[in-house]
Order: sequence, then C-alpha cells, then structure tokens
Amino acid sequence: MPKPSIRAIQRLYAMSGNRCAFSGCTAPIIEDSPGMAGINMGEICHIRASKAGGERYDPDQTDVERHGYENLILLCRRHHKLIDSDTIEFSVAKLLAMKQEHEQLAGRPERTADRFSAKRLLDAMDRITIPDNKGTVVIVGAGSNVSIRQPRSRVTMAPLAGTIGADRDMVRYTKYLAKQYNQFASWAPHRTEKFRPAVIYANITKEFGSKLELIPEDRFDSVCAFLQQRITRTRLGRKQNAEGHRCYASFDEFLDKGKQHQ
Repeated sequence: MPKPSIRAIQRLYAMSGNRCAFSGCTAPIIEDSPGMAGINMGEICHIRASKAGGERYDPDQTDVERHGYENLILLCRRHHKLIDSDTIEFSVAKLLAMKQEHEQLAGRPERTADRFSAKRLLDAMDRITIPDNKGTVVIVGAGSNVSIRQPRSRVTMAPLAGTIGADRDMVRYTKYLAKQYNQFASWAPHRTEKFRPAVIYANITKEFGSKLELIPEDRFDSVCAFLQQRITRTRLGRKQNAEGHRCYASFDEFLDKGKQHQ
C-alpha cells in the first residue's frame, strides 16, 4: 500500500516545530525531555483518509494527493484518536485551518536531522512487521496475547531507538568515513609497522564514551566531524587538500550516490 514519502514527512516535521498541531497542545512529536529524548510520541495523520472507509475519505483524490504534504498533519496519539472520533466537529476545513495556523506559529527551516525523525515516523506507520519469518506467529484476539514460536537460530537484537545504530543511513555514512580514514591513514610509503583498521573504532569509543552504534543520533554530526577531521589530518589527506582534491563525500552526496546504485 502506498504511503507518504520521506521528503514529505521531513518537511511536515520541520513545519510542525516538533509539536502536535492540535490547537493548544504542546506535546512533542519526538520526545525531547531529558531521559526520554528520541522516543516517538506522535503520529502521521491523513486529513482526508488514506483509504476508502476511513474518516473524511475523498474518492476524487489521487494516491499522490492522499499521501502528499498538503493532506498530512502531525498529531500526538491522543489528538489523532480524538479527531477521528468526531468527523463532524473535525471536518476537512477545520483540520486544514488547524494545520495552517500551527505551521505559521511553529514552522521552521528544515535541518539535516529532520530526515531521521521523518524516517522514525514513517517506520511507526507499520506497527507489526515480521520480515522473513520462518517460525509461527499466533495472535489470539485483539488486545490479547501474542505467541511467537521461533525455530532455533541466532537471535539478533535490534539497535536502541535514538542511536546511530538504529538508522541505516547514519551507520552506513559513519562506517564509510571510518573506511575512508583507514584508507588514507594506511597510505604511507615508508610504513614499517602493521596498520590496524580497528583502531579508529576504539578512538570513536574513547571520544564519545560508547561504541559507534550506541552513540545517540543527536551526536551524529559530531561523530562525522570527528572522522572527517581525522581524514584531512592524515598525510594523504593533507596531500589531497594541497592538490585541491576532496577527501570524502558529504552525507547528502553519499546518500545520493547510494540511490543511483539501487
């Protein structure tokens, strides 16, 4: 089933100011209080329903229009449920006006980190996902128990929410920078000692207090800056800079290049 694009949600999140768009509500979309930062508290809501039978469904809309920025609003879970429980009170016109008023008050320019918040909101739209399931899943009634029978196999723990390890693009880019550093640092015409590629990860742990995958995502820019600086300080990095050559791709360039190879 189609769903909103990450580009639309990134813009929507920036224009929400990370706050529920319901009039008078100040609940965060992505929790920002100490000790809870990074927890998803909001939901992507369709003003006109995304499918037939839903609240305020408009059969004349195209799928692009249904999942487009103009038909979406970010709300806390309480107010999402509220607007869908009374479609007379919360008409299309009222929700559009609510969205416009909120964005005029809270909207701000987009930031690089908004992409990760947008991805988290999109991932939350699919509440239960069982990829490549080889066991048996039994759901016994709504709100009841879920029994999962898993065959004997290796169990992999999912990365903690709000960490670099939980975002595929963050992990890929930081590991790309680490690999780039190793390539630059190992370039030494007269090297006598054996080069150890794993040392850069130990340096990251020492600098940021935890392994790369466990570092909070709000420190992503700092991790990137640390690695980029290490690259440019290598002998080859200084040589490349002196010759006017770039030592690494920016985050956006790295992602664009990845899309071209998909």
